[in-house]
Amino acid sequence: MENRGSLQLEGISKVFRIGQREAGVREIEFTIPAGQGFSLLGPSGCGKTTTLRLIGGFEAPDRGRVIHAGRDITRLPPQDRDIRTVFQKYSLFPHLDVWDNIAFGLTMQGMKENEIEKKVKETAELISVSHLLERNVTQLSGGEQQRVALARALITEPEVLLLDEPLSALDLKLREKMQLELLALRHKLGSTFVFVTHDQTEAMSLSDVVAVMRDGKIEQMGPPEEIYLRPTTKFVASFIGQANFLGSAQAALIQGEKDRLPSLGPNGEWMVRPEHLSPRRKGTKVAAGHVAIEARVQEHAFLGPDRLCKAQDVTGMTYLMKTPGFEPPAGKEGEAILIIWEHEDTWTVQNGNS
Repeated sequence: MENRGSLQLEGISKVFRIGQREAGVREIEFTIPAGQGFSLLGPSGCGKTTTLRLIGGFEAPDRGRVIHAGRDITRLPPQDRDIRTVFQKYSLFPHLDVWDNIAFGLTMQGMKENEIEKKVKETAELISVSHLLERNVTQLSGGEQQRVALARALITEPEVLLLDEPLSALDLKLREKMQLELLALRHKLGSTFVFVTHDQTEAMSLSDVVAVMRDGKIEQMGPPEEIYLRPTTKFVASFIGQANFLGSAQAALIQGEKDRLPSLGPNGEWMVRPEHLSPRRKGTKVAAGHVAIEARVQEHAFLGPDRLCKAQDVTGMTYLMKTPGFEPPAGKEGEAILIIWEHEDTWTVQNGNS
């Protein structure tokens, strides 16, 4: 069946009471087609891990349904769902070697030893841990433990794989490497991957769809490009990457074709990403299709491939600009510059409680 890995949440709610405070998730709804990568992204306490636990069967919802491949699995225990979970701390068995950790699920299923041996070798090869099979898991690095946890989850060939902050324990370079490996693995297996993360780069690189959560609800859901370039609220714009926000006070200072900018509305602000702002020397002509605002340079930071520049306008608004590292600074600290951008790179977001 084409939809064997599909997943659907219908009005899922789960509320915990912690003293006088309530936490949890409310009215969570989404559909994940089979084979898709889906990320639940948000700050700590937003409900993303609770949502993952509800999908995996580790929590029971107060109301709503979890549908897998057209089947209601809301009340099924974790072991009866064709869903496997890789937990943030991997939860490997320290008294077992790598081989037995990977084989554990098949052993519990009562599979014959020769079949288990074949599957362990195949899975270890797929996840690149063949050379570790005789090692104790306590002797492994964080990246190696992560691979073993993945192999243990994948050996039973689940239709859905849940990953709770899978790369959070790794250093930056290893994390970037594992992102590419996870993406390649998902495409190779054709399984549905659901990620929980607070890392925007991780969510955007691994997923077809990102759901940004806030206070137990989904604030916005869509493809990574849409979430990044067309956020609906200031919270989403701020959480996904860096952003500059301009209101009515800044609108009065804008030069160029400002009449082509989108409407601010009664409760809106304009958002422009740092990479869309170009610092130029004062007096630079504003070309057609562009707008500009004058500001004074506060500081520069050279980051290798990129150069960051901060500047402040007369209202006190600070702008962050990101330009290629090979470009020289547009002005020294304290100098007046012109910040120029295309009107098409301006997007209106709703200014709720950000």
